[in-house]
Amino acid sequence: MLKIRLMRMGMKGAPSYRVVVADARSPRDGRIVENIGWYNPLTEPSTITIDVGVCPTGTGAPEGDRSQGVNGFVLNTVTPETDGTCHYFWSFCRNYNLRDQALTTKLRQGVHHVFAEDEKILEAQQKAFEMNPGRTFYNLNIDGGAMWMRQLIDDAVALEKPEKTTHAV
Repeated sequence: MLKIRLMRMGMKGAPSYRVVVADARSPRDGRIVENIGWYNPLTEPSTITIDVGVCPTGTGAPEGDRSQGVNGFVLNTVTPETDGTCHYFWSFCRNYNLRDQALTTKLRQGVHHVFAEDEKILEAQQKAFEMNPGRTFYNLNIDGGAMWMRQLIDDAVALEKPEKTTHAV
C-alpha cells in the first residue's frame, strides 16, 4: 500500500516539505516512490503544489520522460482573512484532452464536491473553537495538516493585531 507523506526539508526553524508517495511499510524518512509536490508553510499565502501523472510502462516516470503520459498539476493556497475565516483557492491544470469541455466541467465539479465536503468539516471545527474559547484541543495525528494550518493562521492573525500597551496609574 502507498501513502502520501510530507518529507521535511529545509533548515532548523525554516521547514519546507516535499509531498511524496512512499510505501506505507517504509520508515518515515525511507525510500520514496515519487516526489509529487512541494509545501512551504512559512509563506503567506500557504501553498501546496502537486504534480501527478501516469505514462505508459517503460517511458518515463518518475525521473524520465513523462511527455507521453497524462499529467495533472494542482495548486492549493490558503490565506487568513480574519481570526475565524480564511480564503482557500485551488486550481487544476492538465496536459490531455485540452479541448474537451465536458471533461473540464466533470473535473471541476468533482474537485468542487470534494472541497465542499471539506468546507463543512472546517466550518464545524471553527464553530467548536468559537464555542469553547480557551479550551485546549488535542492534536491527533490524523488532523496534522489541519492543525498545522490552524497554527499558521493563528500566528499570522496575531502578527496583524496591534500590541496592547498598559499605562501606569
